[in-house]
Amino acid sequence: MQDTGYAYDKESETRRLGYFEGGVLKNGIMCLKGGARIIGSFDENGNEGLCAEYQPGVSLSYGNFKNNKLDGQGIRVLFANNDTSIFIGNFSKGNYSGDGAYNNTEHVTIYGDLFAEAFSAGSIKTVKVFPPEYFDKEKPASEISIPGGQKISSKPKDICTAINFLLKEFDNGFSNIKDQRKFNPDELKDVDPFYTENPTTAYKSLYYFPGATVSKVYQAYKQEGFYFGVDVNFDYAMMKKKYDDLCRQLASCTITSLQKGKSMKLTGTITPAESSKGGISTFYVQPYGGKTKTPKVVIIPEYAGNWQLTGRILSYQDVE
Repeated sequence: MQDTGYAYDKESETRRLGYFEGGVLKNGIMCLKGGARIIGSFDENGNEGLCAEYQPGVSLSYGNFKNNKLDGQGIRVLFANNDTSIFIGNFSKGNYSGDGAYNNTEHVTIYGDLFAEAFSAGSIKTVKVFPPEYFDKEKPASEISIPGGQKISSKPKDICTAINFLLKEFDNGFSNIKDQRKFNPDELKDVDPFYTENPTTAYKSLYYFPGATVSKVYQAYKQEGFYFGVDVNFDYAMMKKKYDDLCRQLASCTITSLQKGKSMKLTGTITPAESSKGGISTFYVQPYGGKTKTPKVVIIPEYAGNWQLTGRILSYQDVE
């Protein structure tokens, strides 16, 4: 078979229609036994290149194929028990891999870095769940949940909400938001724009601090904390404006998450940022419930080739 034609394999009940080279369908439509249909590019091994593949009652896949499997950017729609699940993102050898978004009819939505082991037949197996009272439930564009679970957001509505949640997470060692994958395993500076020479082991965070471009859980000097990078800027005035605004919001923050039915003020010392040496501001809550130590929130503007504005929520420290 050469050029445009139609071929029918009676034994396998396979129909091929399109452009052939050397007896192999290169571009066209392939209809398989059971009703499966594939439109796109092929080679002697099957799907190869851009294809749309439909399996009745099972799935609809569109994207780049290699050796009959989605490989690269693609879309997969799964049909099972009247439940439709959709994944849009990157695939590797037919499995979910890399950045993407997942959604099903139960309104379960995940965004971000997804890997094959987090899924099984289109169902989520391992996803962190956060207490819903600390999140803005009016923003469904950034939700994390599990099938049948409650919709919640991984992006808090404001800084005070975020601080309330993170201070409460201290007692758990940030285990609810700490991903087991290292943030920068190869120690490449271009992976983390807030790269520091301090010996730390950082892990990806499932929680994002408002306005931060980097959020991670780190361990250094036997100390565990939450780190967020807000800004890297050559312009001191722009960095200072963000620093002042962040400190203002923290200074007005009320903590309601640490004691049931009680509130505390987040107090601290704000140091104005100076163009010659930066600055540092520290915030904390007073000891409560018999505790003698409380967690700190430290905001640091510093110059390291350019201006960096970062924050750390440190493990328990003595109150200054």
